[in-house]
Amino acid sequence: MRVRMADAYSVQAACEALVEVIEACDEGSPVRASIRGSLLSQDPSAGGQPGEHLLAKITSAHVSNDGLQLTVMWLNGILLGARTVLQQMVQHSASHAVQLPAIKTLCLLYGDRLELDTADLECLPDALRTVTTTMANFPENIILQQNACYALCTIAEHSGETRALASDELFTHGVMAAAGALRLVQGRCDGRHDPSSYNALYLRKEATRCIVSMCAARPFLSKCLRNQGLQEALADALKSTADSVWDGQRDAEAEETLTLELLALSYVLGPQTPILEALRRWGAVKPAVARAVADAIVDLARGAMSQGRQADSSTDPEIAAVIAPVQALHAAGCGAELVNAMRFHAADEDLQGRLHLAVGFMGGHAVPAA
Repeated sequence: MRVRMADAYSVQAACEALVEVIEACDEGSPVRASIRGSLLSQDPSAGGQPGEHLLAKITSAHVSNDGLQLTVMWLNGILLGARTVLQQMVQHSASHAVQLPAIKTLCLLYGDRLELDTADLECLPDALRTVTTTMANFPENIILQQNACYALCTIAEHSGETRALASDELFTHGVMAAAGALRLVQGRCDGRHDPSSYNALYLRKEATRCIVSMCAARPFLSKCLRNQGLQEALADALKSTADSVWDGQRDAEAEETLTLELLALSYVLGPQTPILEALRRWGAVKPAVARAVADAIVDLARGAMSQGRQADSSTDPEIAAVIAPVQALHAAGCGAELVNAMRFHAADEDLQGRLHLAVGFMGGHAVPAA
């Protein structure tokens, strides 16, 4: 790689070979350590800035080659950790070809591991800050916004580990960036007025997934989003996705997106309003919406149980329903609406099971399908 630094094809082939070798080795393998040492060693004859390691020099030499950058960033991530990826993002902040592969690498580093090593854990606040900055630098790029929202989501899901590290301010900036991404497709879809456009659907899904994860980690964000009027963008997203599904049909991808949109609205408005309105508006004719409602209720109930959150008289009334969603849904009469949905879709066994589970989490009793 040092000898043929200018040849992108050769460099990429070499990087891909190193990735295969590294991924085949155990974490403590001497082969892995030898590769790491070689890549970190300095070679002034190879060019680049003083103190740069080989992978950083490759990034600088091929800053516009997105295919090569994807391989180099992944090699950085698995061998040197997230900190090195973030350093390259900061150094090449104006290069989309660097930013998108780097964000995809962060998604894999943080999304595929239940427990983080100390180094990657310590740089989570910087990861939140850097990804949010990148979203602000490329506000109209739908693909980058999609992946950035997912990266923020994977970071937020380590909230138990980051509570003492990442400030509320960083989470606020992150969720506002996701809200901005959602507004990017409000009223339009990937340049075409087509609610089923894949890129628009995907961006709505990842933006709402991010909002849900961040609000679950920091419930106070619900009020921040409501003060920003995000419920309008979320309601538009929910309507666009629901309208894209044919009456009487199921659609797994749309159902996942609908669930996330319902959850996001539930965090912003409280669950009773969006869930009841969705059931009453579409529940009888769109089984996909009924399925999404059931899954959203189960997710809210499980989240409240796992975190042990309870609302009391001192709780801000605007977030009380977010903290105690089951009580709010029960008081609003959601159980009866779920039973009605069972009757409308009695022949759909999968949906029946989901609806029964939702009723069960609300403390009701399973009702045999008609």
